Amino acid sequence: MSLTSDRPKNRSPLRYRSLPQAGDGLSDALQDGLFRMVLIGMLPALLFGSMLGEWARYWFKIPPGPWQLTILFFLSIPVAAWLMRHQWAKLKNLGQGLHGERTVGQLLETLRAKGYQVFHDLQQERGNIDHTLIGPGGVFAIETKTISKPNDRDGKVTYDGQRLLVDGGELERDPVAQSLAVARGLRQLLKEQTGQDVDVTAVVLFPGWYVETLARDPKVLVANENYFLKSFDHNRRPVLDDTMIKLLSSGLEREGRSER
Repeated sequence: MSLTSDRPKNRSPLRYRSLPQAGDGLSDALQDGLFRMVLIGMLPALLFGSMLGEWARYWFKIPPGPWQLTILFFLSIPVAAWLMRHQWAKLKNLGQGLHGERTVGQLLETLRAKGYQVFHDLQQERGNIDHTLIGPGGVFAIETKTISKPNDRDGKVTYDGQRLLVDGGELERDPVAQSLAVARGLRQLLKEQTGQDVDVTAVVLFPGWYVETLARDPKVLVANENYFLKSFDHNRRPVLDDTMIKLLSSGLEREGRSER
């Protein structure tokens, strides 16, 4: 077997690691501590089960039966391997998604210099919003999709205004429909918190991908993180004044604090 056949079929679309976030060290230490607690807690649980088994054998005069446990042990190996393989793939996707959201979030933070307020991971009934922008150019609800890229070619995302394809195929969940639902939820949330009914632009970002939009006036803005960020370098027509920006931002701050 050649070495090249063992290479993974997909790769992360992100070229660089995201910068450290506030509290990253404590977060890692907390997760490590929780994992250690689980392992420590498993030891007395296993010993308790063994103790009950031994007492049962003692009181009921049950002879040793190693064959049953031996068979179960060997049967558990492929089952555990299958579960761990799927769990590892899930953890890998979660880690890649976290990397993508943090990378995009750090880029969006630079827009504060242009008068934008930035909110991350806002929870709502229709699902969480990865990033929210409120500024002179309006309100943006941003979904981040960090999808692995093929190793043998540099695929692209195409969007015709209705259908979105990633490397020629559809995703399991339609990002367009998801982003529109999230944008509607954000609009309703802002109305409830501030009494203002404002338009919310739905955005789907694919970090590290080349994105081709074939529609002139799409209902959802689909782009990569760099193109979206550069779009704020152009003179956007002001939609919100400072008073409205502060009002809407205060509403989201109240909502965010109420979640804790």
